[in-house]
Amino acid sequence: MSTDDTDTNTTDNEDGGSCSTPDSDGEVAEELAIVSFERKLPVARDVRDELADDYERIDIIEYHGDVFADNWGDYDCFLGLMASGIAMRKTAGLLDDKWDDPAIVVVDEELTWAIPITGGHHGANQVAHDLSRMGAVPAMTTASEAAGKQGIESKAKALDAHVVNGDSTVATNLAVLNDELDAVERLDGPRAVLVGDDVTVMKRNDDGVVLGTGTVDGVDEEQVLDAWERALADLDYGL
Repeated sequence: MSTDDTDTNTTDNEDGGSCSTPDSDGEVAEELAIVSFERKLPVARDVRDELADDYERIDIIEYHGDVFADNWGDYDCFLGLMASGIAMRKTAGLLDDKWDDPAIVVVDEELTWAIPITGGHHGANQVAHDLSRMGAVPAMTTASEAAGKQGIESKAKALDAHVVNGDSTVATNLAVLNDELDAVERLDGPRAVLVGDDVTVMKRNDDGVVLGTGTVDGVDEEQVLDAWERALADLDYGL
């Protein structure tokens, strides 16, 4: 079947696979495939245009029976404009490991519900949330999001970091749910650290800075941004 309007912001990546950052990361979706039936292609194009600035690459692929199998491992996330049952049946036999599999989200033609099917913490919740800008309700069922709490993978994303030891997140996300997890601790090296199976290790994707601002009532956004810009300029960083 035909592929409609391939890349938006493309990068020449020959590696394939669904993880876009080092080690066992995968929570940030950067390359998205919108899978759509022919009659829904106009909606697919609208979605692509709305999300284009947020992703390195967005392709629109017309649905056929082997569309997921043929493109498995080429994208961080599949967004299906289709019933959830179709996506589930066509991808069930392809799923292997949550840290390697692409995330899967479905949304109806009217953009009413955006439903992460697999990989909620690995890009699906992110895509569903982005679709809320178009009026879709992100129906997230991962435990931390359902409880209104920030899961480990979301913490890593907020810190521009990735999880090195993915299996540990079972224990640490449970601790998040039980309000038993302390703040993320930063260790500067050179140091050697020995951790247990229930300790999640995060590694920054790039060097950077973390901004913290103390404020009082009446301070507006522009004042804070101005203070940040001046502070970063003194350190030769840009905002």
